[in-house]
Amino acid sequence: YLNALKIMQGLLAFHLNDAAPEALLDADLKRLDFVNEHGVFNNKEKLYENALLNIETKYGNSPASAQATFLRAQMLVESGNKYNPLTSKENQFDLVKAKQICEAAYAKFPKSEGGINCKNLITQIEKPSLHFDVEKVNLPVQPFRALVTFKNIGKVYFRIVQTNREEIKKFENSDYEKVWPTIVALKPLKSWSVNIPDQKDLQHHATEIKVDGLPVGTYYLLASMKEDFSLSNNIVGRATTYVSNISYLANNKNELYVLDRDNGKPLEKATVQLWTNGYSYSTRKYEVTKAGVYTSDKNGFVKIVKPVNYENSILQVKYNNDELFTDDGYNSYYYDDIAQNNRKTKRTFLFTDRSIYRPGQTIFFKGIITQTDGTNRKSEILANTKTAVQLFDRNNQKIASINLTSNDYGSYNGSFKIPEGLLNGSFYLKDTFTLSTQYISVEEYKRPKFSAEIKKPEGSYRINDSIKVTGAAKAFAGNNIDGAKVSYRVVRVIRYPIWFGYYRSIFPPRGGNEEMEITNGFTTTDAKGEFNIVFKAFPDETVDKESQPTFDYRVSADVTDVNGETRSATTTVSVSYQAIQLDIIADEKLPADSIKNIGIKSTNANGLHEKTKVNLAMYKLQEPNRMFRARYWQQPDLFTMSKEEYNKLFPYDVYSDEDQMSKWAIGEKVIDVNDTTRADGRFEKKDKRLNSGWYKIIVTGKDKYGEEVKAEKFVYISVPISSSPLSSGEGTGERLPI
Repeated sequence: YLNALKIMQGLLAFHLNDAAPEALLDADLKRLDFVNEHGVFNNKEKLYENALLNIETKYGNSPASAQATFLRAQMLVESGNKYNPLTSKENQFDLVKAKQICEAAYAKFPKSEGGINCKNLITQIEKPSLHFDVEKVNLPVQPFRALVTFKNIGKVYFRIVQTNREEIKKFENSDYEKVWPTIVALKPLKSWSVNIPDQKDLQHHATEIKVDGLPVGTYYLLASMKEDFSLSNNIVGRATTYVSNISYLANNKNELYVLDRDNGKPLEKATVQLWTNGYSYSTRKYEVTKAGVYTSDKNGFVKIVKPVNYENSILQVKYNNDELFTDDGYNSYYYDDIAQNNRKTKRTFLFTDRSIYRPGQTIFFKGIITQTDGTNRKSEILANTKTAVQLFDRNNQKIASINLTSNDYGSYNGSFKIPEGLLNGSFYLKDTFTLSTQYISVEEYKRPKFSAEIKKPEGSYRINDSIKVTGAAKAFAGNNIDGAKVSYRVVRVIRYPIWFGYYRSIFPPRGGNEEMEITNGFTTTDAKGEFNIVFKAFPDETVDKESQPTFDYRVSADVTDVNGETRSATTTVSVSYQAIQLDIIADEKLPADSIKNIGIKSTNANGLHEKTKVNLAMYKLQEPNRMFRARYWQQPDLFTMSKEEYNKLFPYDVYSDEDQMSKWAIGEKVIDVNDTTRADGRFEKKDKRLNSGWYKIIVTGKDKYGEEVKAEKFVYISVPISSSPLSSGEGTGERLPI
């Protein structure tokens, strides 16, 4: 990197006295972008933004300055894409700012490189999107919900079209381009529109809408940006939903219970037809054929005799005039004429630093994400695209995973350490965004002559401390390996406390395994076979200090002796803002007489016990007075119905976040104890008689530097009715959670 910077600085010096500034600015922008991508120092993004602003101000009359504006807008887009309406709202209007400065640059220099890039970025920012979800089976006549996820759309038009299994199968097997004109031409039973709340932020949002109740049957729910559902410059989607009062529960013993979907009562004399989907060698295609037919008893019970190819069996249940005949293969489908997603294929080219590895070695990989247009076969890279790369062993078991984001050139890189003790053979990497894979071989192809290790440093460290780790290479014969070449790398990973995000449906925006390289380099072993690696514990300043993050610095080294044999070693050094971490030792569900067994542990970032004084407080939570169904999709952030209207229509469904214990109001404090932590976790407290229900435990203390630390946990206290303070003394049993 240093040599690259010197070359760039020399290029700047060469163009410094040019009559026109275009070449100078082009070189300077490339230099700034290079430093921004590879530099590891505090306040990097702000310094980069100020440097771009300086170019825009100093060379404001040059068309080349428009590229600096584009790069600054791109920074805003990247920060705006981190916006989450539920967890991270600070970047909500960054896309609006990016659009505004791009419009100004394009208006001033429309034919410049930066102006054209700005115009393309505006198109990208303004591009609409539409997606919706609906429950697979809904109750007859009763209204039901659909979740609409959207961007840059002010109104969505809906249609209900009645269909049947035969028509669905015909559409499933039809050509994509031909089936959509047929579907949008079907006569709808109902049509309506919904005004979408406009936040004027150009961001993705989600809202739930009401769909009026329908008679028993099978239906398409269609959605469109345009009222006429035309397929030109429009997004149209369809989802299949079944309206039935029938439900059934099955187990792995071929036992089935047919129940009323509304109240759970058994349905007697329901007919259960078993179908199998198998390959026919005579017709050379898969066909669905009838197998056994059964009738439920008074308990709704059916014992099924499954055929040989039971894996592909399908159930058809009839009761009076009602029928439930679903197929799990039916999904939502979209026709996106704007983005032309149906004609584009995404692929990741994965590369590894070698094709064969030994157990314990590190795999260094790189990926390039591309998108190919099926119409003209033109390919392009996908920049700033989030994905995850997973490592699988020869038994197709996932070993590790890492979140990555492609850079401006569509590429990303990372590493995995291959665990020792696994069965050797063919391993592979998988990109979860494009599902592309790359296979490698893991073999003990050479008997090792020496081993390498990196010792975990003693003591504890604070943020921004310089940390020194020592490694050693020693031959199995007992002699030290001196003069060996050592290639090392230090990577930072964020880890949050166990309690952070617990019982929440949302988590920190950066979820703990997004890597950042801190440093890398080369050194050699000394006469003792030892080597030293020094790095600075830089934190991620975008992470809120109050969330008590721990930064794990993974130090890895490859030691190569004079004979060319390479051994790998790794260790992890953990550093946090707080010198200690607190952990509450308690099961989620506790009998009332087990409160005295709740324990507290205090450890430093490396897991060693450190004694400290803490306070344990326990509060009764004010629980909702009704039960909730589990939500089948993400929590919406915008609403088209008032809470009163929603609760009246859907009394058992969650409106916002009232099902999350972390959002429940804290009531009476029932326990308040101060004590000093012990290595065994024991914490002195008196037993106390409590009512059944959910409680919140909060433990607080201070580390040796005066920094406040805390831990939280939700527990359910179960009290037998006969011994409850609220009990009349009659009956036995347990009070269950609401």
